[in-house]
Amino acid sequence: MDARLLWKGFSFTQLYSERVEFVVRADHPLLEAPDIKRIVDWPVLYPPEGSAIRPLVERYLIANGVAEIPNRIETVSGAFGRIYTRQSDAVWIISSGVVRNETADGDLIRLPFESDITKGPIGLMTRPDAQPSPAEQVFRLAVQTAIENLELSS
Repeated sequence: MDARLLWKGFSFTQLYSERVEFVVRADHPLLEAPDIKRIVDWPVLYPPEGSAIRPLVERYLIANGVAEIPNRIETVSGAFGRIYTRQSDAVWIISSGVVRNETADGDLIRLPFESDITKGPIGLMTRPDAQPSPAEQVFRLAVQTAIENLELSS
């Protein structure tokens, strides 16, 4: 928990890093011939303006020749994303941790796109001038223990 950045009046403590994934339902047609440029052929669940992963996604798509996604739904809702992606031909662009259980169970499938350049920090934001309460201290310890147990440390 050393990596600290000051961001608009908040302190960010990096806990680990994860990358952005492109996931689809198990029998999605894109799985037959995966190509990042073809995601524009389906609805895309896309990170909204102001979300932490949006700049990473935009940079990745431009670097891979995808300039515009005409049929996109901007959302950060995990609940909506899980249901909509399983019940449609949507491609969901989301942090890997959000869909870890679904991809492990095979409910959603990661498209085989090399997305390591989207790897970004996951952490806790706090006000730097606030003294951590005992509850926050216990929470931070529990989160750090969970990260170590899940082997997520960077």
